[in-house]
Amino acid sequence: MAAKLRALEEILAHARGCLTPTSLLIGSILGLFAWSAESAGFAILLRSLGHPVPAMTAMSIYGLSMLAGAISFMPGGLGGSEATMIILLRLCGIPMTIAVSATLLIRAATLWFAVALGLVALSVRLKKPNQYRESVLDSVPSDAADKIL
Repeated sequence: MAAKLRALEEILAHARGCLTPTSLLIGSILGLFAWSAESAGFAILLRSLGHPVPAMTAMSIYGLSMLAGAISFMPGGLGGSEATMIILLRLCGIPMTIAVSATLLIRAATLWFAVALGLVALSVRLKKPNQYRESVLDSVPSDAADKIL
């Protein structure tokens, strides 16, 4: 029980460090930049497919679609984001083939690229020994370590 409390205390200490006003401000600015870049990429993609829409319209479609995906509670907003994006593009007069193509391309460039990157990082991580786990187990009494493992 004491080991679990120590682990919880450590988690809270790390969370406190991440939730300082400076960290929150920097994280918010970086997040705003990243989402803006994805939205701008969507506008560029639509223009490249021969169906330009105003930049603010494309950014709004992208943002609303991502929110709809989040509301669906599916991992990565699968299904909800794509359906919303296609519907909103169709409402803007974009042909169905272009709407579907743009949706699939932007999701491949954003969500699935990140998934692939995560899989690569996970495979690299699994090849290295977990130094954190070793240090935690060294600090726990041997009989407690047997219960953890």
